[in-house]
Amino acid sequence: MAPGPMHHAHWMSKVIYSLKVWMFRLQFRLTVFEEKDLLQMCLFAMILYLKAWFMAPLAASAPCHDQDLYEYQQHNEAISKAACEKTRTLPVVFV
Repeated sequence: MAPGPMHHAHWMSKVIYSLKVWMFRLQFRLTVFEEKDLLQMCLFAMILYLKAWFMAPLAASAPCHDQDLYEYQQHNEAISKAACEKTRTLPVVFV
């Protein structure tokens, strides 16, 4: 097996595990810090990562991902800003 795609599967398993923990969070003793970070992980996965994961084969949809990344600032401004700077993404204006 080639080592390339394994890191994608590893990340997806972390997303699935985080979503499961969030669904059953009342059955665990989570600190406020853990619960807050788990919420941020789940929001990132649901709003950005999973959509990009499924839409990746469609190259024409790439500008929409950039717009989603910019709009993510209403959930977590620090992550949105860092990701936009890293990818040098500017907001896309749809007419």
